[in-house]
Order: sequence, then C-alpha cells, then structure tokens
Amino acid sequence: QLIGAASVILVATGLGSPRAPIDEDRGSTTT
Repeated sequence: QLIGAASVILVATGLGSPRAPIDEDRGSTTT
C-alpha cells in the first residue's frame, strides 16, 4: 500500500505540475 500510494502521489504531482518542481530544483541548484 505504501509503494502504491507513493507512486500515485509522485505520478499525480508529476503530471499535475511537472514544471514547478523541476524549475524549483534546477533553479535552486543552479542559482
């Protein structure tokens, strides 16, 4: 159940706003 929930959350977050986390991660790391 934990794996399923985690995967669902990751997929939902990734599909929901893929640019938000990517921009924040790369932006924070780059700057």
